[in-house]
Amino acid sequence: MDLGLGGVHTSGGAKTAPRWVSLTAWGLVQLRRRIEDLEAHGPEVPLICADRGGRTRARANAYASVRASLVRSGLGDEPGICPSSIVAWRGVSAMRAGASIEQVARMLGIRSLDRTASFIGWDWAEAEP
Repeated sequence: MDLGLGGVHTSGGAKTAPRWVSLTAWGLVQLRRRIEDLEAHGPEVPLICADRGGRTRARANAYASVRASLVRSGLGDEPGICPSSIVAWRGVSAMRAGASIEQVARMLGIRSLDRTASFIGWDWAEAEP
């Protein structure tokens, strides 16, 4: 199945802006796998959360799913590792690949450059110009 996907749309939240998020190669493989699993169930089945308890409930379910994956991978008890660590990793990876803090902020949907820097552990005062 050729999905022709380069990203997914996220509606954002209280602290993040709505945006299109590009997929890593691994993420694209996982998304394709999930869609293939759902094909037998029809279009009414949600892609990520099977619970219909609303937006807040869907976010909580997604968070719990990522948390369960971290536990299964052996990272569940690591200090400082939580579901948002995956998002922070993506921001750090983009910075290392040459993205600016502004580009990382837009990618992560974070409205503040200072908050973006703090979230990914980047000390802009120490950065080389």
